[in-house]
Amino acid sequence: MTQLPANKKRIPFFWGWLTLLLAAIVWSISNYLVAPPSNNQTADALPWNAHMDEANNLNVLGLTLGKSTTRDAMALYGKEVEIKLFTDKENQPVSIESFFEDMYIGYSLRGRLILTLATDADQLQSIFLRGGRVKSSESGAHEITISGADIGNILDLPIRALTYIPYPKLDEATLTQRFGTPEEDTIGADGLKRWHYPDKQLTIIFDDSGRKTLEFGE
Repeated sequence: MTQLPANKKRIPFFWGWLTLLLAAIVWSISNYLVAPPSNNQTADALPWNAHMDEANNLNVLGLTLGKSTTRDAMALYGKEVEIKLFTDKENQPVSIESFFEDMYIGYSLRGRLILTLATDADQLQSIFLRGGRVKSSESGAHEITISGADIGNILDLPIRALTYIPYPKLDEATLTQRFGTPEEDTIGADGLKRWHYPDKQLTIIFDDSGRKTLEFGE
């Protein structure tokens, strides 16, 4: 039987190691690109560490309601934010909100963040009148596209309230462990259960799918 030279026998072994090396490099690059950002939050940014400061302002998710802005939130949670103006069924403007559809608190918590911004009636009406395309919702309300000329000023409006929807869904045992026993446990007019924590200005809403919505500041 004719034997192959020794270097011919090592070719499959060489290519196997090369394949593993390339796979490791690709995995490392991919992990770097898709990993959640390492932001500037401290442990205080975790939602269950929400607290009132010495000035009686609520601190939650690294933001201070009444002081922090969408621009501040972008510094913590990334620049992928969508800003929307909403009207009621009579087409009267009611709120401006900033949406972070997929954000991370450090490397541990992922979720959706919605900021309701503080505006006075005249300011809200002016932004509404300069708005563009109208999109209707199932509730009968409307979503108005905001003029680009207004975006810069809106980014600096203070945050009035904050809504956080964690992914994945948290069970009741975890919520109780983190937030403690609620001061009140009620059923709203919509039939949904609500837990109330007045000391954190927090209401947790339980929907029929098992999702929990954490509303701070209202």
